[in-house]
Amino acid sequence: MEVSVAIIRLRPSPIGTESGFLAPNNYEVLVSSASDRKLSRSLLRCRTQRGEDSVEAAMRCIRRLNNSLPARAVPIPLCDSMPGTSSASQFRHQQQFQLQCSPLVCVPLLGKYPNVDKISIDDPTGTQRLQFCNLAKLVNESFNSDPTIDSQSRQMLIRIEEWLSEEQRRDILFINSLFAMPNPSMRIRICVHNPAYHPRLAYFCHSVLDKSGKPELQQKSSELEEAVKKSNTVRARMIEMEKYDKYQINPIFGVFTSYKRRLMAPEYYVKGRKAIRKRSPTQQRSPTEFWEQQFPLHKYAFDGDHEKIRDLLNQGYNPNELDNDFWTPLHYCAFYNRFEACQVLMTHSKTSVNAVNKTGHTALHFAALNGHYFLVELILSHQFVDTNIEDANGMTALDLCDKVPKPDWQDAAFLLRSCQLRPTKLEVQIIGGSALQVEVADIREATAGELRDSVLATEGMTQAAGRIFAIWISSKRLSLQLKAEQKVNVHLEKWPEHLEKWGDPPTGDPITSDEADQARIILRRDARTLLGDEQALVSYLR
Repeated sequence: MEVSVAIIRLRPSPIGTESGFLAPNNYEVLVSSASDRKLSRSLLRCRTQRGEDSVEAAMRCIRRLNNSLPARAVPIPLCDSMPGTSSASQFRHQQQFQLQCSPLVCVPLLGKYPNVDKISIDDPTGTQRLQFCNLAKLVNESFNSDPTIDSQSRQMLIRIEEWLSEEQRRDILFINSLFAMPNPSMRIRICVHNPAYHPRLAYFCHSVLDKSGKPELQQKSSELEEAVKKSNTVRARMIEMEKYDKYQINPIFGVFTSYKRRLMAPEYYVKGRKAIRKRSPTQQRSPTEFWEQQFPLHKYAFDGDHEKIRDLLNQGYNPNELDNDFWTPLHYCAFYNRFEACQVLMTHSKTSVNAVNKTGHTALHFAALNGHYFLVELILSHQFVDTNIEDANGMTALDLCDKVPKPDWQDAAFLLRSCQLRPTKLEVQIIGGSALQVEVADIREATAGELRDSVLATEGMTQAAGRIFAIWISSKRLSLQLKAEQKVNVHLEKWPEHLEKWGDPPTGDPITSDEADQARIILRRDARTLLGDEQALVSYLR
């Protein structure tokens, strides 16, 4: 079967109408010409081989012309597919035209390819020359029955012009998707085969081909990214629960594509990538409510009502919730100098002291910007505060106050420059209570026994209570009790390794899983405490 191939490209500077519609004058079509024939111009043609369809034959034809051309073939229907546009006589004419003509395939090219003009193909009667011609001129010559174009190519050129117009009227993004979408081989970022589905597929995977193009006998599993390893683990677990034939996932589908409007970018999970912040259904408030009703925690932070803030936190309100301006309650406390309210928020175990708004400012930025040096001192005392965070303009908290020649701003700059308070406290959570910022002599050298004694002293308990309490490092996947002589900071730094060795397997959403893996220091009952010792201590305390 013979196939007609229309290689189409846009003019270097296409001129569209106000609605973005491109006329035939904006396209160029590759035609072949022979100097020894009167009937010299025609579209490219090729014949299908056994088992090939028209698209595969067109791709083979393009590769034979030039391997460097980015080939992507799109079949063109030979009749008008839009309903209500053809009469009965036109429909019969289209059926007859479809039976007489060979299949038509479009190969769109983006940009200008000067090497195409120099391509020659072998022909029994001579050498054919290829050149791009304006589609509007070719269509006009076809309507006038130009004898230099063969009859079938004339009908094909008219059909190409009709098809481009139809598809543009049907979809305003048609031209973008036709010319800007890369070919399939360029859209593949990574190839992963599930060995539990079909082990032989890995033999032909692109990731295990050597330089000669032949597949190696062994798999290179060490080359897989961390996200791929995690994905394969999940697939294997799914197979244990329920059999299935095939599973495909493309985590980057629709990302960084210019051929369509991205109404919503899909979420994907890769190690080290910051997650897109999304509001939960409980955070999607009614637009008719006032700001005070939508965000009561933010309102009390603005007012500085620390008692109301404590009550709402005990009721389960999220201290890191963003309002319509992407501010957290801590942002309001820092901006309006609400010291006691800031204290209550910072002692809550789930408060993120480094939360940023849409301009990249943290609470520390706001405190430094307004010269609230007492708040700067308070925020710097938090264990997890980061003084190197930059806003959208590349400014740190120190940059915002260092150049202001006023006493309060210079005091804040001095605190930020020296950071004397920041490395002297650790956050310890108490079961059934809030978090404490416990002072230690040196964070890196602080032992679990020293930290436990400091917590007991802060809470007003005797040192005898140290026999039934211990310091734990915990997350949802793992809890470890530290001996009194062990250094707390060493185990905090090695927590990812501990999770890998002894932690439970991760479950659920990767975003929530990363949050659940965060290590926290907790004062909890010593697992080695005997019941008799505990009863004796309780009776002693009474």
